[in-house]
Amino acid sequence: MQGKERTFTPQVEKVWNKDYQCEYYRGVIIDGEDNIVERCTRTYSSYDAALDEVRKKMAYSPLYYRQAGADIKEKLEEYKKKKAIEEKKNAVVVFDTDEFGEWKYMYEPKDGGVLYRFRYKNQMSEASTFLSAKSGSSAVVPLIANEVYRKGESDKIFYESRIRSEYDIEKLPGHKDIWKITSIVNVSQNKNQDSKVTVRYLKFGNLTKEFKKREQKKTIVIKRKWVFYNDLMEYIHNYADIR
Repeated sequence: MQGKERTFTPQVEKVWNKDYQCEYYRGVIIDGEDNIVERCTRTYSSYDAALDEVRKKMAYSPLYYRQAGADIKEKLEEYKKKKAIEEKKNAVVVFDTDEFGEWKYMYEPKDGGVLYRFRYKNQMSEASTFLSAKSGSSAVVPLIANEVYRKGESDKIFYESRIRSEYDIEKLPGHKDIWKITSIVNVSQNKNQDSKVTVRYLKFGNLTKEFKKREQKKTIVIKRKWVFYNDLMEYIHNYADIR
């Protein structure tokens, strides 16, 4: 004879915080007989934050998810989808082709979500590969190639960690060419099925001249061959606040 199937539900209990001398909240999982089967470790001043944590615990635990009731499973699936969208919207994401001379793209979640397009003077990992391949019997060229590569990697890490706002861009040392995309004018496809995206943007640049900041409009091509093509187009349409 089979035992009674257990069902689990996320709830919140009140906990007295001795340090702050007030009530806090902690997520708990209860079974079908209102027994607490597990408590979350953290406590929160916010009821919603505590409920969010216990829902996450249930949604990603095979033990509780598998045995949850149909209505709770549906709610947990909705929760997982919602959390995945929130995590995407709240994370810095860099789209890098790793091709010499090609632009990098970066999504920054601050200010409602901003998309940047940038390049820098020592963006030369492919250039170092070319130099190494053409070195022949010369012992000097591989050393130059290695130095070019290291400098390019160093600049890449530096710029990706520092492009966060207009103020940060203006204070960046060295040579740069950075676009802050402010609006999408049009999206279409060319015969290769690459996406042609017409954008308005603020250009911060001094690769060839004295540093300038100016507003411009231009059509850029997002190439379908890029492994991140679908993800980048998703950010353009759904996440960056550039309608």
